[in-house]
Amino acid sequence: PQQAEYRQLKRGLARYRSIQAAGGWPPVISSTAIKPGDSTPAVPQLRRRLAITGDYHPNPDEVDNPVLDQELAAALKAFQKRHLLPEDGVIGPQTLSALVQPVEYRIDQIRANLERMRWLLGDLEGDYLLVDIAAYKLFLVQDDVVTWSSPIQVGKPYRQTPVLTSRVTYLEWNPGWIVPPTIASEDVVPAIKRDRGYLKRQHMELFTYQGKPVDPASIDWEPYPEKPLPYMIRQRPGPWNALGTVKFIFPNEHLVYLHDTPNKNLFGRSNRAFSSGCIRVARPYSLAKILLGLDDEAGDAQIRAILASGKTQRQYLPRGFPVALLYWTSRAAADGSMIFAPDIYQRDRVVLQALDSREAPTRKSAATALVQARSEGVR
Repeated sequence: PQQAEYRQLKRGLARYRSIQAAGGWPPVISSTAIKPGDSTPAVPQLRRRLAITGDYHPNPDEVDNPVLDQELAAALKAFQKRHLLPEDGVIGPQTLSALVQPVEYRIDQIRANLERMRWLLGDLEGDYLLVDIAAYKLFLVQDDVVTWSSPIQVGKPYRQTPVLTSRVTYLEWNPGWIVPPTIASEDVVPAIKRDRGYLKRQHMELFTYQGKPVDPASIDWEPYPEKPLPYMIRQRPGPWNALGTVKFIFPNEHLVYLHDTPNKNLFGRSNRAFSSGCIRVARPYSLAKILLGLDDEAGDAQIRAILASGKTQRQYLPRGFPVALLYWTSRAAADGSMIFAPDIYQRDRVVLQALDSREAPTRKSAATALVQARSEGVR
């Protein structure tokens, strides 16, 4: 791949291999949480640990200082930001887990993601949308530079967002939502059996597959979901809708797409694997204006008018806009620092097994690793 993302990650690999050759970094050992102002023997370990990765630049006289002071807390927050952890300056269980990982673990993460980039980045050029599933982030890349971004929510570990490339072809405003069969059987039907008022409260309607409305009160729900449900469940358009007020459609065999969400409070979480496979976007209207080529003022007015109508409307793009859904547990920031994401879907292992196998690296083995990773990652 010729993209800057790949070149920067290669430089990151070289840097972390240099750290490995120099002996790695010291462990940070603590059985309790460490807060700013606390004094403990683990703090000098933390100073040395963060200095090696460039998060902290200690004064030589301060290396053995056992107090987690404000300067060190700020460095710890930088480390937490790079590892997609809550930026609180506290060494809690999550932060300690990230600190104790050896440099070899991070090297393996980088190797796995260089391999992933080789699979799909070569298909992308010019302007495109990049969904980084593991990092919960959506990027607009224009001529190899990130010019816009948005937090996202992705699929739960048991309903994983797949890896793919496609093109966004149209937007749908005020969308209704046909509940997918898996969600209907696993989530909605059990909720109906617990509470017969569930459908009404969720603004949902029941239809036959021929489109005829059905009164939910007339249905004996007891045989379901053990028995296949012979009805469709549709949620009416509105602010309550699971898709929010707009969705972005790109053809793919997994039937996933980008969309708005009424669950905006979840964007404040560090772990954002909450969806059933689709990608929830924190800034959907901003994205819509970019894809449609609208300026802010005129675009805002147009969006307000469409939403006020309450009618479902499709808006086609002048041309398909490339989009890539990728799963990167490591990448390089613009300043060269390394960002590491938790392996929420446990996909790194399959890639590393293929890379470390005795078979000489070939195009076939890389393709096999991709098939295996996808088979493990898609539900």
